[in-house]
Amino acid sequence: MKDITMGNLTPDQINAVGKNVYADFMAKRDLDGLQDIVGAFRSVTVPTYGQFVPQSGAITGVTTDGTATLIEATGNEVIEVMAIDCVNGTLGALTCQLTLTDGVNTIQLTAAETVGPGARKIFSLTNPIYIDSNVKLQATNSGEMTVQVYSSKVAI
Repeated sequence: MKDITMGNLTPDQINAVGKNVYADFMAKRDLDGLQDIVGAFRSVTVPTYGQFVPQSGAITGVTTDGTATLIEATGNEVIEVMAIDCVNGTLGALTCQLTLTDGVNTIQLTAAETVGPGARKIFSLTNPIYIDSNVKLQATNSGEMTVQVYSSKVAI
């Protein structure tokens, strides 16, 4: 870290220094600088853990007759689902059911709710649902309906 400036410092260099660092008198100034860098990173990043990521909110809609994935996180992201509704644009009553699945196991979030012709069913969430890359939120409809989800990314 002796010849590294703030302009060309990378995360890999910080990780490399984080292993087996032995301080000597000549390195004191560099270690003080590293402590400032880590402190600044911590003061900016830690307060945002679990918080809404600005400008990441979106309403997505899927029209399906059968089962469709509504929300699926990728990589190292967490998505917070805050509202879900089903819209029946047909002339007959249909059902909509919400589930979480990891591809092997499935958890039923709601019973098969009846949605009347031309009506909208709003699913009341007591608490938000958090989706990571291990599971996905799905809807199973008995006929063609549009399911809409309001969600945002969460800082981790």
